[in-house]
Amino acid sequence: MTGDHFDAALVAAAVLGAPVVIPGIRDVVAPSDLASPALRDILLAAEQLHEHGEPVDVATVCGHLAARGKLGDVGGQEFVMD
Repeated sequence: MTGDHFDAALVAAAVLGAPVVIPGIRDVVAPSDLASPALRDILLAAEQLHEHGEPVDVATVCGHLAARGKLGDVGGQEFVMD
């Protein structure tokens, strides 16, 4: 299991500006390895968008989460942006 600070940095890198790291992240950690359910959902959304060739950024991740009824569960757009 990873630490909270590492988890947050990992998810931030995947979602905010460096989605090219998503394939490499899979070699290091899976969403299920993250301690925070919110971070797990955010990373999973980023991975799913990437797998479908969609852009990965705050707006698309929030839209993906909202479409699945999970945006509020993760703390809203503000949490994703932090």
